[in-house]
Amino acid sequence: MTISILSIGIIFILRSFLNITDALSLVSRKVNAIKFLEEKISEVEEEVKRGVFDFEDSKEGEVILNNYPCQWKLEVKTHPIELELEEEQQEELKIKEFKDVILSVFWQEKNKERKEVLATYFLPAEE
Repeated sequence: MTISILSIGIIFILRSFLNITDALSLVSRKVNAIKFLEEKISEVEEEVKRGVFDFEDSKEGEVILNNYPCQWKLEVKTHPIELELEEEQQEELKIKEFKDVILSVFWQEKNKERKEVLATYFLPAEE
């Protein structure tokens, strides 16, 4: 009787350790995904500063994070700046739009798609 109670208890203890291991693994992947996104956004910011970033082009690729294959995607959306201004003020307004740069990384884990996203905004360079 005592042995059966102990064996059932051990099963629950082992199951809880496995759940903790899975949770730590997921957290590790998420942290690595966010680090990757931050590095990629920094690259985009540098390209924008140098004037070589193509705002018209979406990009995607694959990367290995923690020995785990992931896909990444960079999207650029243009948003017009719509302000209710008088005609004179509207003509003086030099900035007509801003760019929304969205970087995502995806991976499959236990039949679920996981995703982390990082976004930033850019105003066009003054001419």
